[in-house]
Amino acid sequence: MTSRFSSAIALAACLLAVAGCASSAYDHPSTPVPQAPVSVRDWGGRYSTAARALAAWVKDNDEDASQVLRWTSRHPEDARELLDWAEGHPTADADEFLKSHSGWKPFRNLMDNHESAVDGFLKWSRKYPEAARDFLTDSEAVLWTGDHPVAAYWSFERPRS
Repeated sequence: MTSRFSSAIALAACLLAVAGCASSAYDHPSTPVPQAPVSVRDWGGRYSTAARALAAWVKDNDEDASQVLRWTSRHPEDARELLDWAEGHPTADADEFLKSHSGWKPFRNLMDNHESAVDGFLKWSRKYPEAARDFLTDSEAVLWTGDHPVAAYWSFERPRS
């Protein structure tokens, strides 16, 4: 299960790094793209639709998505609590969560700089709750995805044969 979440995060992070370019590594990588870890590829295989959606979120949110994924990898228990809350509050945004968790300084810092990306991640997790929970079980995979957005994108959006 942890590998599934890792795959999605890897893809998302890859998309973040080059989203701002008209012709980017997402379209035509100029250098070889490193292969995602097995856990990332396995997760993407089990949750292919969720993985592609995560990849799109990463690409659309560039560095912001990478920061969200890094936060989830460094604070896995808090990230799971956030996803639990999101599931129980299907229309609320992350700012509502922060009001009841004001002591979470790392999350407050994340929200101060990347609020729209956090809201996008919550939207993805609400649409694919099983995939999101599985993804969060492997913090190394989440971190890899945040650190390697282009490789994650290619792993999920255009898998190797």
